[in-house]
Formats: sequence, structure tokens, C-alpha cells
Amino acid sequence: MSSESDPIVVSGLGLWTPLAATREASWDALLTGRSAIRWLDSSRDFPEWGPAARGQWAGAPAAERPHRAVAATMAVAVVEEALHHARYQPSDLAEPERRRIGCVFGASKGSFDSLAPGFASSESGAPSRDDSLWSLAPSAPLDAILQRLRLGGPATCPVAACATGSLAILMGAQWIEQGRCDAVIVGSADAALHPGLLASYRRMGVTARIAEDPATAVRPFDRDRSGFLVGEGAAALVLERRSAAQSRGGAPLAAWDGGILVSDTAGMLSLEATGHTVRDAIARLNLRRPAAAEAGTTAMPVDLISLHGTATRENDSSEGRGLRAALGDSAASAAGFSLKGAIGHLLGGAGSVETAAAILALRDQIVPPTANLNVLDEECGFTNLSPQPLRRPLRSALKLSLGFGGHVCAIRFRRP
Repeated sequence: MSSESDPIVVSGLGLWTPLAATREASWDALLTGRSAIRWLDSSRDFPEWGPAARGQWAGAPAAERPHRAVAATMAVAVVEEALHHARYQPSDLAEPERRRIGCVFGASKGSFDSLAPGFASSESGAPSRDDSLWSLAPSAPLDAILQRLRLGGPATCPVAACATGSLAILMGAQWIEQGRCDAVIVGSADAALHPGLLASYRRMGVTARIAEDPATAVRPFDRDRSGFLVGEGAAALVLERRSAAQSRGGAPLAAWDGGILVSDTAGMLSLEATGHTVRDAIARLNLRRPAAAEAGTTAMPVDLISLHGTATRENDSSEGRGLRAALGDSAASAAGFSLKGAIGHLLGGAGSVETAAAILALRDQIVPPTANLNVLDEECGFTNLSPQPLRRPLRSALKLSLGFGGHVCAIRFRRP
């Protein structure tokens, strides 16, 4: 059976954001355009750090934030929500079938909340908890998922900075295309609201200026943009063939339409200024799309773009110029959005959460708003963003993820 007649689909989604701890509540909140970014309270948000947390910090903590193992806790929760959404229960399957279920779940770093107890125990001489070292590994969320589900198929934790979540989705789809798995659980999580990391980003000069209210400080593609603030969150997707999802009575949310990973060597923090890397990535993705290969065409109409949109001066400009160059005349009809004004930059969790939003947009035929967009910067080249949600026909969605260090990932979905 061809990939076009039985495509890889997203049969379930799980979502945990700074706005809400579930998929539909997060989606409803995103459509309002409100922001979850706020001033952080050291006694509430960094209780384990004590004096080390002194200073004025802002960010977007995960809604209903757990006290410990934040990333791993969110990872397990979004995977279970995605599986329930897909009407898929791996524990009901025989062991040979469970070995055909893979898991690609990424994180850009380990859990910082395990550092402070480790330092405290080393100073006092008391033994540290058994799980403190495990939590430092980027694979801790993946490990927690595997322990909960007892899956027997291949599993891995990709690490690609801010492109981690999109890369996880790309790898999972490739495993199904290669015949390694019948289904793959994919996604990512990140929880990095800790003074050390926030101070590092501030020293890099990539964090937003805050005049008064942090909720209005992150302004993707706005003329007055100055940088991002960090948020926490996670998302998971269930990928499988459409026939398998429909055999359980499921309703696929979106069909996989290809992905690509390239690199940009302009610098650790910035893209090539003209946007050539973004343009070339989209052009190469165009040639690799399963639907295009089946139809014998390289045309790439796109209705919706989930932008990386960090709200930094240079990278928003590079991303917008690259998109405009890649899409040509069709750029005028493609709508875009960035979530970072609403939920902050989720770092390793950004790609999967922002992809989940694009898929829900395809489902509901609505373009999410770009929070804090007051005056669109036309110098960016791509200007089809709105501070309000827009209802319009959406057939296909492109997700761009641009990670520090030069990771550039583009993935695409279409209506099933």
C-alpha cells in the first residue's frame, strides 16, 4: 500500500503549557491571545535554591507546576493524554506488538531542579536522593515514559537545542517510513526556569527588555521586539498509519507530509542574515514530501506556518526573509503565528508544543493569534500575522524550528 493511500497520521495529542495542563484547555487559552509570562517569585518558583534565586526574574512556569521532576512529570502526562486521545492502550497489546511501538521524546537539557538538592547534600554531607543524578540527564523524560508504559520498541532522546521537539517528530515519522515501527510516540519537554539558566540567557543578550509588565515584553515580529523569556511545557503526538488509527475508531488529526533537518553555520545564536538557510530548507523539504513524490510534483502550497518567532531582532528578520524567498507569491496567502509571546520560549519543548498548536489549528480551521503583536515589522519580509485569531480554510501547515548552534528543522502536515 502506498504512503499516499495509507499515510502516517497524528492520531492523538497531549499538551501541557504555561496556560493550562491539558490539551483543550491550553488550546482554548492560546486562542484568547493572553500571556502566561509573569514575574517569578523566588519563594514559590525556586524554593530549592534559597539565596541563589535572589534577583528579579520573569518567565512562564508550567501551569499546575509539579514541585519536582517537572519535565519528566509533564512528559508522562502528555503521553498518557495523547494515547487516550488516540484510543490507544499499549498495555492491551501482546509483547510482540509492543515491540513495534517506538518512542522519540526529546529534551534540550536535564532537569535543573535536581541540581540544588545535590549541592545542598554535598555541603551538609547528607546523601542525595537516588533520582537526583538520573534527573540531570536529558533523557530523564523519555526514561520516565518508558518506565510507565513498558514499551519494548526502539527509543531515543534527541537533543537539538530549540529544534529538539520538531526533530523528535521527524525521527518518529522516519521510523514508520523505514518499517522499524508500526507506531511511534513523539514529543519533547522542557522545564528550565532556574536562576543559572536565566542569567546565562540574559548575559547572551537574547532576553526581552521588560518596561513594566513581563506579559507584554515578548513581541514576535513586532517592530519593537527585543528578545524572548523562558517558559516551560511539553507535548506528545501519536504517529501511526491511518488504517491503524481508523481500525480503533479514531479520527486522525493530520497527515504527515515530510520533514528535513539542516544546519546554519552563521553563529551560535544567530541565523544567516538573508534567510538563505530557511529558504533552502523549505526548498529541500518540498522535494522530499511524500505527497509530492506520489503526485509527481514539487509544488508546495502552504496555508499555515507555525513560526519559530523568538522575538529577537536578527532571527525574526532572517526567518521572515527566508520564508518570503521560499514561498514566493504564495507567501501572500499563507498565515503565520508565533506562540512565544503567550507562553515564552519553551526551548527543547518549543517544537512539539508549537507543532501541536498547528495541528489543532488544522483541526479547527483557525489561525492562533500572535500575542503582543502591536506594529508588524515589515522589514521581516513575511507579514501575515495577527494579534487576533482568524478563521480561514487551512489545508496544510509548516512548522519551522531554529535552534541555537545552527539546528534548523522544518516539518509539514496536511489535513487527513
